[in-house]
Amino acid sequence: MQEANFFKRLLAPATTRHTLALIGFVQGFTYWVAYDFWPEGRVAEAFAASGVVLVTGWAIVLLYSWTGSEQRRIALPATALPAIFALLSLWVWWQVPETGALYEGDDGRVVTWIFAAVITMYVLLPFIQIFQRDGRLSFPYSDLFRHSWNNFFVLAIGQLFVGVFWALIFMWGELFKTIGIDIFDRVFTSSSFVAMSLTTMFAYGVAIGRENERITNMLRRITVMVFRSLMPLLGFIALLFLSALPFTGLQPLWDTSAASAIMLTFISLSVLFLNAVFQDGKGDPPYPTWLRKGVQAALVVMPVYVLLTFWALGMRINQYGLTQPRFFGLLVTAVLGLYTFGYAYAVFRSKVEWMSMVRTVNLRMALVVVALAWLTHTPILDAQRWSARNQFNRLASGAVDAESFDFGLLRFELGHVGYAKLIELEELTDHPQAEVIQEQIARVRDASSARELSAVSNMLAREDIVDHDSTAPMPDDLWTTLQRGVPRWVANTCKEQPCIMMKVNLDDDDLEEYVLVHGHRGMFAYDRSDDGSWFRVGSLQRIGQVQRDEPELREMLRTELVETIPSRYRVLRIGDRSFQLMVDSLVSSQ
Repeated sequence: MQEANFFKRLLAPATTRHTLALIGFVQGFTYWVAYDFWPEGRVAEAFAASGVVLVTGWAIVLLYSWTGSEQRRIALPATALPAIFALLSLWVWWQVPETGALYEGDDGRVVTWIFAAVITMYVLLPFIQIFQRDGRLSFPYSDLFRHSWNNFFVLAIGQLFVGVFWALIFMWGELFKTIGIDIFDRVFTSSSFVAMSLTTMFAYGVAIGRENERITNMLRRITVMVFRSLMPLLGFIALLFLSALPFTGLQPLWDTSAASAIMLTFISLSVLFLNAVFQDGKGDPPYPTWLRKGVQAALVVMPVYVLLTFWALGMRINQYGLTQPRFFGLLVTAVLGLYTFGYAYAVFRSKVEWMSMVRTVNLRMALVVVALAWLTHTPILDAQRWSARNQFNRLASGAVDAESFDFGLLRFELGHVGYAKLIELEELTDHPQAEVIQEQIARVRDASSARELSAVSNMLAREDIVDHDSTAPMPDDLWTTLQRGVPRWVANTCKEQPCIMMKVNLDDDDLEEYVLVHGHRGMFAYDRSDDGSWFRVGSLQRIGQVQRDEPELREMLRTELVETIPSRYRVLRIGDRSFQLMVDSLVSSQ
């Protein structure tokens, strides 16, 4: 009997590896079938995508929770949770239109949903693992902490196993190719082998990582030690920055155009570091008393960063309206705000154990994070729907001028809900700027892409361009071409300081060409085609030196001689500087 138990324990790891590898194989087989036999049509694609998500969720739950025993216990989460993911995926992919739709942007739902699904699975896996082990709805915080960190390192071990495996497979194929045998290379690069080998080897690597819990525990302790050592520095930075703001003011922060992103990153690091230092909350408080007080002071002021982030986002929304990135920015800020306010509250309420309320905050916030991740991919908190409604209301109410309103956002970024709002705007015949709205919408409809519309909507004004020679002004049809084709960054440059349009003969025909001097890494040259329309030939760049900004070029045009040097397109000389025309690839191929 003892010998039977011994061999059972000896063979258990190998059996688990083979079981998880089989699960990975089934997952890879599903991916291969989906890749090679993906259906056509929106409905079929939506059901196919939900099926792939169902199998993926099933595989992930089993890979991280399978123990070889209590199979019926793991069946419930391995079925119910992937089913929820599959239903949400069906709704998300249902929004993606077929090719040739009049609008764009619904594809972005897929990206945000994948991100939300990963976060949700990461949050819920520790609960599933504890339930599989104990069979009770009781989740000790120490076990949740251990699983949440160890799962990350198990994932890293699985990826490492896949990386080493594929390095060997690649070498195998390349070695035999050197002697004229390429059958291995063809097999190894086939979609079926790639899909099934990747997932199978990853699953096997996960099994190895789970077996060697001592290694993952060691990696966790090392990581926690690093964060614990650096937490006081993070707290010092937090306090120092806030103490500097009264002397600098907030304007330099707003001028970065990335204030909310910077502060969100900093807040996220503070949440991560605190949880690494807190761990399960057991044992003696970390750090000496004076240093611990400094860390707690940083936690108390961290909500100020949240308020500053809300302020920065509010300013952008008030100026430009709600968009998907700003919607998710508000959502992430709200989540981090709940964390930081909870931690600040814990500083004052935790009397017996150091920061004992962190456990309560984290457990409740886990449910909040999962709920929000799912709700943002339902009509309740759909980012595109809320953004489209906000943009529509801003223009319909007269809060924003129609001339500066971004109509392209509704068509090319907010999908079908944005396009529906665009149609509603078109029907506002009683709006004070109805004619402008109609013209702008017609321009948006004519554009084939967001890039083309960006060139059309650069808001370049005629006064932004000055004629070099008042006796040879820029033709009206060239001005129309500039409006439709000048990149936005050039238009912005011309608004900061007027650009110069110069008439010059760059070739040997009888027609004059024009050069737009925008003073920012060269100049643009324009010529007439055979049908008389204007097109951009290319850009003029300085010869003999590394290209750089030419802020003094405008002044030289007033004082220096301008001449051309013969070639297919002549070299342009301004004073002692020469500029060669770099012909656009589209032009050179004609």
